Amino acid sequence: MIFYSLRNPEHTVSFRQALLQGIDPKGGLYMPVSLPRISFEPGYQSFNRLCSRLTAQLLQPEVNAKDADTIVEKAFTFSPELKKLDEHLYVLECFHGPTASFKDFGAAFMAQAISAFKPDGETITILVATSGDTGSAVAHAFYRLPGIRVVLLYPAERISDLQEKQLTCLGENITALEVDGNFDDCQDLVKTAFADTALRPLHLTSANSINIGRLLPQSFYYIWSALQVDEPRCFCVPSGNFGNLTAAVMASRMSIPVRKFIAAVNANDTIPLYLNSGKYRPRKSRQTLSNAMDVGNPNNWPRIESLFDQSRSEINKAIQSTSIDDERTLDTIKKMYQRYEYICDPHTAVGMAAAFDYLAATRDNPEMIVVATAHPGKFCSVVEQAIEANCPMPQSLRRLLTIAKRSVKIKNDYEHLKSILLTMNA
Repeated sequence: MIFYSLRNPEHTVSFRQALLQGIDPKGGLYMPVSLPRISFEPGYQSFNRLCSRLTAQLLQPEVNAKDADTIVEKAFTFSPELKKLDEHLYVLECFHGPTASFKDFGAAFMAQAISAFKPDGETITILVATSGDTGSAVAHAFYRLPGIRVVLLYPAERISDLQEKQLTCLGENITALEVDGNFDDCQDLVKTAFADTALRPLHLTSANSINIGRLLPQSFYYIWSALQVDEPRCFCVPSGNFGNLTAAVMASRMSIPVRKFIAAVNANDTIPLYLNSGKYRPRKSRQTLSNAMDVGNPNNWPRIESLFDQSRSEINKAIQSTSIDDERTLDTIKKMYQRYEYICDPHTAVGMAAAFDYLAATRDNPEMIVVATAHPGKFCSVVEQAIEANCPMPQSLRRLLTIAKRSVKIKNDYEHLKSILLTMNA
């Protein structure tokens, strides 16, 4: 598979180059030049076998079938689960990985792929901005991998205590930087670092969704889940930086017909407003209960536009974007518990609310698959407020509550970040 830069379509690279660079030297995102059609029999059960086949076919000749099996088996010691709630509503649970977040899929695959492709004797620096779950998934996926160090930037006092513990508890090759700002500030610092030629000796790459190596494996669980249900189908995707939705659209181009995508956002409604008005107006992110989706200027939106040849009318045919506020989020957590005895986290609740709105407004009764992006135990205080009952927390999360965080506080200032990075490389 060959990849091109959205800023310079004439610039093409291999998967290895796209993976290790993260973005092109001019700051452009990488996208596949083409997406092959790969067919599977309905009801295909084995998630890992599906992933191995997709990896081998997408990444040949750089990755052969044996190497694909190795990467997948090391990465995916966990799998998604699809649960049917009623005649038309399914929930795709993507939170059964080590950090209880859907981002474990992309991070785990990337970690094994980078380990396979990294030049011997070279140390790579993974630089990541996180609004919550990305940082913890990346930290755990790359923890103790030889020749790789990870630097995480997260907004101070804007992620949950448990999320913060997950990304600050490891140490060793993982460094957590607590930024005096919001997620967009962290994202801007990372973008500036990638454009700074003085940092080239660090061999910087990213494990954010700006790295195409994280989006490809996320497309796998969409294909797998779609094979488990009958047509017609819709996907409702809780969306912040729009990487997960990009993966969903890519999955539909490769293997599965999809009637509609619903991009469910919180109060950070840049995309719904754009699709309605045609005016793209990014702004500072607003803090909400679904904090991992607090993104005012989604990095991956140019990828969505590229998949639809920059046509807003074509995007509107395929994608509906709905904004759900905190009050509705809490109400949806409560209704899910009362109606289905199902406990969902705030991000999944945003998706459920948007799915309910779509199903109520349409007459075609599609099978709706809502992506559950995080375990509710990561947001117990919010969930318990809504359901007025105890929220279950896995033991893997509970043990983190007793661990002290290890982070470095930094200013929202690029020179401050640069000095820290250069000191690491001294």
